[in-house]
Amino acid sequence: MTMFWTPWGRKRWLKLPFGVSVAPEVYQRKQHEFLAGLKGIEPIADDLLVVGCGDTDKEAESDHDAKLWLGLKKLQFKVAEVQFQVAEVHPHIICRTEA
Repeated sequence: MTMFWTPWGRKRWLKLPFGVSVAPEVYQRKQHEFLAGLKGIEPIADDLLVVGCGDTDKEAESDHDAKLWLGLKKLQFKVAEVQFQVAEVHPHIICRTEA
């Protein structure tokens, strides 16, 4: 994908060149790899849905230790249900909504 053959040997890009149509897929894969193992985090497109329960600082430390920062404009705190892009989140289930 980022390597091609030339008469002088193989050429490999270190970054995706401008205009490559696979860039969103590469970004999504890297995002999934980076977030693997973090409980309660669901990547959707270029956003993250962070769900969890708990009211203590100790329970929130796992996000802090993972260096996860939340945007205050989109933050919904202590709600039972939330609608996020193509998903509805209820206390124990994430449902896909119709587009």
